[in-house]
Amino acid sequence: MRLSRSILSVVGVSTLLVACGDRLDVRPPCPDIYSFAISATIRDSVTNESLATRSLMILRDGAFVDTIRPNRTTSAKLIGGRRAGTYHITVHVDGYREWVRSNVEVLSYGGPQCAPRTTELDVRLVRH
Repeated sequence: MRLSRSILSVVGVSTLLVACGDRLDVRPPCPDIYSFAISATIRDSVTNESLATRSLMILRDGAFVDTIRPNRTTSAKLIGGRRAGTYHITVHVDGYREWVRSNVEVLSYGGPQCAPRTTELDVRLVRH
């Protein structure tokens, strides 16, 4: 008799937790990571010369827009975007054809509120 009451108590608590679970805002913890959504290596398609310091990259995800211009510390890559999503990406460099990619998916480390997992792009530009 004592054992069956204990089992019923555990079952009752489990049922209560399951029933209340819909109302709890339980999110998995996000790792303590600072990352960008997109990292793009931008080069001339023939010479392999880095064009990052002359590039303009525009990232769009719905109403979110991030415009990335090079600065004094720009290396061979441009980085941008601070969230997971599905991006439309445009790269402009004077003297080259515009580079465009749609539906570039960026996942996150955990839930949608967590930092994005960086998607690496190899952008090869063609002269006009």
